[in-house]
Amino acid sequence: MHRVASSGSNGGSVRARKEKKLTYVLNDANDTQHCAGVNCLDVLKSSVSSDQSYLFTGSRDGTLKRWAFDEDAAPFCSATFESHVDWVNDAALAGDSTLVSCSSDTTVKTWDSLSDGVCTRTLRQHSDYVTCLAVAANNFTGTEDEKDFPLWCLDAVLNNRLPPRENTKLSFFLHPCEGSNVQVVTLGKLSAPRILRVHKVTNYVVEKMVLDSPLDSLAIDGGPQPLFAGNGLLPSGSKPWQKLKPSIEILCNNQVLAPEMSLATVRVYIWKKPEDLILNYRVAIAR
Repeated sequence: MHRVASSGSNGGSVRARKEKKLTYVLNDANDTQHCAGVNCLDVLKSSVSSDQSYLFTGSRDGTLKRWAFDEDAAPFCSATFESHVDWVNDAALAGDSTLVSCSSDTTVKTWDSLSDGVCTRTLRQHSDYVTCLAVAANNFTGTEDEKDFPLWCLDAVLNNRLPPRENTKLSFFLHPCEGSNVQVVTLGKLSAPRILRVHKVTNYVVEKMVLDSPLDSLAIDGGPQPLFAGNGLLPSGSKPWQKLKPSIEILCNNQVLAPEMSLATVRVYIWKKPEDLILNYRVAIAR
C-alpha cells in the first residue's frame, strides 16, 4: 500500500520553497496476502531438483509473493519480495530460479525466486512506468541460434552491458618484392582502416614512387619493363615521374591481390597468420 505525502509551506516568505515528496509503504499485519489488486503472475513448475511448484504474483501493493502449492495441500504464501515502491506491473521467470519484475517506480528488478525475497539486481534505465517485460527462452546453443539473435544483444538489454568495440584499424608492412628495384619511402609499420581497399594501397605506392623515384624503367625478371602506363605523352614542361602513373600490383604470400579486396579480407583469407600483415609491391608484369 502506497501513500505520497508532501510537506512544506511558504510561511509568508516571498521566496518559494521546494515541495518535498515522501513515498512510503505500509505493510498489513497479515503479510500472507496482497492488500491490493494482483496485476501479474507466473508459475515455476516442479523439477528433478525440486518437487515443489510455485506461483508468483505481483500486486499493486508493490510486492511480489511466492505461493507454494501441490495437489494434496492448499496454497500458502511462502515468501514476500519487497523492494518496489509502486505497482508491480509484470513478472516473469527467467532461467532456473530468477524472477524478473517491472514496476511503475520505473525500475526492473531481478530476484532469487527460491530465497526469502532477495533482490539481486535493480535496473534503472527507464524514465517512466515499466508496464511489461518479456524473457527470451533459454534455449540458445551459441551457434546457429546466435545467427538469428546474438547473445550480446540479450546481454545488452538485460544487463546494460555492451560488447567491447572491435578494433577498426589494421597494422601492416609494405615491402618491395624480392629482386625488385622499386623503392618506396615508408616509416616502418603502417596502419589503416580494415575496410581499406587494395587499390588505395596501390595509390599510396604510386604517389611515393612518383614523388621520390624519378626512374623511367626498371629491370624485372631479367628484362626491362616500362614503369609508366599510358601512351607516353607528357604535358609540356612536366617530368615523367611527376605526371604519369606507374602500373603497380600488390601481392600477399606471392598472390596478386584484386584491387577491390579489403585489407581485412586479405588478412583472413590470404595472409592467414596472427602476425601483422605483410604486403609486397612490384611493377606489374606484362601478360
